[in-house]
Amino acid sequence: MQKHRATPSCTSFTVFPGTFFSMRLGQLVLLAALFIVPFLTSAQSWDTVRIVDFSNPSFTDSLTGVQGFAQQGFERGNNGASGSFNDLCAFTSSFSAQDRIAMRVSLVAGVDYRVSLNGKVNRTGQAVNFAYAPASNLQQVTVISQSIQLADIHYEDPGATVQSDTFSVAADGNYWVAVEHGGANLPDVFARLDNFMVEALQEAPMPSLSLTDNDGNPITSGIEAEPGTPFMLCLSPDSAPAENMDLELSIDGDGSPHFSDFTTTPLTFLAGTADSICFELSPASDTTTGTYTFKFEHGNDIVMDFQVVVELCSVAGPDQTICGGESVQLGTGNLTEPSGVDYCYVWEPSTGLDNPGSSMPNASPLETTTYTVYVTSSEGDVICVDEVTVFVNQIEIQNGTIPEICAGEMVTISVNPIGQGPFSYTWETGENTASIDVSPEFGKSYLVAITDESTSCSKIKEVQVTVYQGPNIDIVSVYPSICVPDPNLPGLQPEESGRVLEGGASGACMNSTNTLYALPSYPGYEFQWSTGATEYNIDTDIPGLYSVTVTNSNGCSSSKSVDLGSCVDVSITPSISSSGEAMLDAGAGTFGATYSYLWHDGTTNQTIPIDELGFYSVTVVDENGCSGNDKEFVDAYYYDSDNIFLVFATYISPENSTNIEDGELHIYLCNNTVWFSPLRIGQNSISE
Repeated sequence: MQKHRATPSCTSFTVFPGTFFSMRLGQLVLLAALFIVPFLTSAQSWDTVRIVDFSNPSFTDSLTGVQGFAQQGFERGNNGASGSFNDLCAFTSSFSAQDRIAMRVSLVAGVDYRVSLNGKVNRTGQAVNFAYAPASNLQQVTVISQSIQLADIHYEDPGATVQSDTFSVAADGNYWVAVEHGGANLPDVFARLDNFMVEALQEAPMPSLSLTDNDGNPITSGIEAEPGTPFMLCLSPDSAPAENMDLELSIDGDGSPHFSDFTTTPLTFLAGTADSICFELSPASDTTTGTYTFKFEHGNDIVMDFQVVVELCSVAGPDQTICGGESVQLGTGNLTEPSGVDYCYVWEPSTGLDNPGSSMPNASPLETTTYTVYVTSSEGDVICVDEVTVFVNQIEIQNGTIPEICAGEMVTISVNPIGQGPFSYTWETGENTASIDVSPEFGKSYLVAITDESTSCSKIKEVQVTVYQGPNIDIVSVYPSICVPDPNLPGLQPEESGRVLEGGASGACMNSTNTLYALPSYPGYEFQWSTGATEYNIDTDIPGLYSVTVTNSNGCSSSKSVDLGSCVDVSITPSISSSGEAMLDAGAGTFGATYSYLWHDGTTNQTIPIDELGFYSVTVVDENGCSGNDKEFVDAYYYDSDNIFLVFATYISPENSTNIEDGELHIYLCNNTVWFSPLRIGQNSISE
């Protein structure tokens, strides 16, 4: 594990993957990771006796020109181990039987040797044989290894090495060492060889080593220690070395000041004993967060190394809990900068932070977020890594459809928060329930504050109501009134059905039919008249009250009424004759018009005496033959001749009704010639 470094710029700090930090706060955490280089687990040292490098410019295209080297089936080629065109190599397009390379080398009796071949082939399935023979007798061939597979020498791993078994010679002298095709039955392959080497083993094997703590526990995870407190580690061989094994323990780079001025320490394992060697590491009290690499070396070889990762910081602060929409300050601001050193801060992610480069930014995340702060020196060294989580309590509200109503209607609106609650509500109307009934005249939004009582977090929600207006309508009449022809005039009904009134002989009553229009009449509008008609206009020949209800495309309705009167307006009123008699008067013609009268009992005068209780009705015909009528029900009357005071009552019933229960009672008071407004006594009220 190497120590990660950042760029000197605070704003361009990059977090490298694989950073080996522990997030324990307020203490020093030491994580020791043990790394043993696989082929250096012993004290063996292979020294090169001779290497033939095929990139040697002395080689000709036919691979001649270098003394003590011979080949069959190869030529000089390109694209060696590096894959570069200019990387020269020994090349064959068909590595087949009888193809070989050989070098002459001086070997010493009693020394272990091995032969290595470095290069690449284009597919697996090929194998080689290793052998040697004295230079003085090439027929005396000794096979070192047979059918060594070339699977590890391939295009995807240029420069891979295949090795022979170890061997030794019986006598000092010059020998030819050869590598040849593994046999006639093996597939031919393309081969590019980079070098051909013979090595000698100089030392006895070294025992394998293991690192433990002072109690003998293997270092597999981590060691925790207090700042300024030394700790012990022990290095143990798995067997006794055959001879003294000398190692050196050192620290990589500039880590020494952080471990109480650690200096390189020699360690010697004595021959014949497997005793452990323990040593002390003492992190300084002001140790800087970082990764420190220690290594054991034997000569120039690294036998083992391990890393100690030191984290000592609490700069992010404790975890925080906020309500949605709130903010909270992060960081402790308590990391002291050494003299002459500037610290840089980078918070990630930057979402919701007002200043990700500050030591104490304000955070306003929309959801629960874990922030990591990286503190580096101006030189790019990682000083500290810490993290803090901001938990956000949100009130989620399930969205519903927007209610649509017509003006004047009432609708229930509500909110549906999601969560455990309990929840409380405060509407702008002052109500405190989850739902309320409203009847706005126009479209309106209602505000409600929802509070989660378990967290004390609140949220304002706007609940909209769409209000459609009914159509703005009017009733237009072709004529202001209807002139009803006298039904007793000839041609209007059989003569035998009634009497003909005098004064209406002309029979020229005009405007006896009228048309009413409900406007506007836009497409999609629906009409409902009081007559039952459903068109936007109706024809009528009867005076009276007419109403229409119009419904628009939104399903909203408006109503309008019109009182269509008669051109002959008849109204029976009580009166007193000159002789003091109680009378009913049908009224004289207006503007000099001549009227004819016909009462229910055949009387043809304008007035009729009240001589009995019951219905009184009159038909009046003008000079154009247009008629009108009225009726009264005299229920009681009283005449005080001494005070010249008349009291009597009439009961007004609706049109075409003789049922007294259907109308309303009018009581009239008269003192001499002064009439007072009648009192109208209906079924539930009395009014003037």
